[in-house]
Amino acid sequence: MERNEFLKKCGALCLSGIGLSALQGCKAAYYIPNTLTGNKLAVNKSDFLEHTWVLVKSERFAEPIYLRKLQEDQYSAVLLHCTHKGCEVNPADDYLVCPCHGSEYTAIGKVVHGPAERDLHKFAVSTDQEKIYIQL
Repeated sequence: MERNEFLKKCGALCLSGIGLSALQGCKAAYYIPNTLTGNKLAVNKSDFLEHTWVLVKSERFAEPIYLRKLQEDQYSAVLLHCTHKGCEVNPADDYLVCPCHGSEYTAIGKVVHGPAERDLHKFAVSTDQEKIYIQL
């Protein structure tokens, strides 16, 4: 095999590997329907069954709420509003990242890499047999 042909094949292989690994990290965001009663957003547990996390829209905030299942009947809810400059934070499987300046947060909203210095806004979450409630 000629050197040029070898380099072209290696380059193509590397680029395809990068593309595949990038796609593995991507997951479509799933917005879950909800109802607002007073200061609580209610979502059906049955709408959450096939997901480890979902997004919940509220008319009170420009950004969605990231609702994540931690354990059986334990959930975390954080507002996807970066505490650095207010950009909308992007969710991923195990972390949250701000596309504007690179701040990174854990899946429960704790800042792990700046420039943000404060955690994401966290909401109290409760449940009953059928619903998950996010206290606004």
